[in-house]
Amino acid sequence: MTKFKLFLHKLTNWEYWPYQVIYFPIYFQYLFYAAKTRSFFYFNASNPTIKNGGFFMESKKEIYDLIPPAYYPKTILINSDEDFETSVEKINSENIKFPFIAKPDIGLRGTAVKKIHNIVELETYLKKAKFNIIIQDLIPYENEIGLFYVKLPNQPGKITGIVSKEFMIVTGNGKNTIRELLHQDKRYLLQLDTL
Repeated sequence: MTKFKLFLHKLTNWEYWPYQVIYFPIYFQYLFYAAKTRSFFYFNASNPTIKNGGFFMESKKEIYDLIPPAYYPKTILINSDEDFETSVEKINSENIKFPFIAKPDIGLRGTAVKKIHNIVELETYLKKAKFNIIIQDLIPYENEIGLFYVKLPNQPGKITGIVSKEFMIVTGNGKNTIRELLHQDKRYLLQLDTL
């Protein structure tokens, strides 16, 4: 696959764009509404119980604490200053078993979300993490979606969008290595460094 074809694929598929480019139009919309409402923090009204209205720097754990526990996986918070032994004790005391999910409490677009299979992977993850971490039971469903829900005051809520996540899957052919199969797909080829 030529570098030019790969560049064109990257250019025409927004999943590879830097987040600053993706969110660039929102900056203008933000300034428009800030001027219209005469408030730089107008968005706080959309989700008043979530820090910054859920716009940025909100804690996932604080959001989970607003939801009845029956509607999300078992979740604990590990602070960045906790040592490894204390973290393991917390996980064990909540009866969270391997494999589980580790992710930043304050994150962006899935950065640093990892499935942890064993104690060695957990220790490696915790050593690298310089932030508070959420540990969650793994939900072993095949499909994952993003669900966008809007509720205005004194009105019933409605779902405004559903986004399906498409995970990378490689099927062997008995001849090629996994790396060779990844090289045959533009989307996968651009993820080689991550993989």
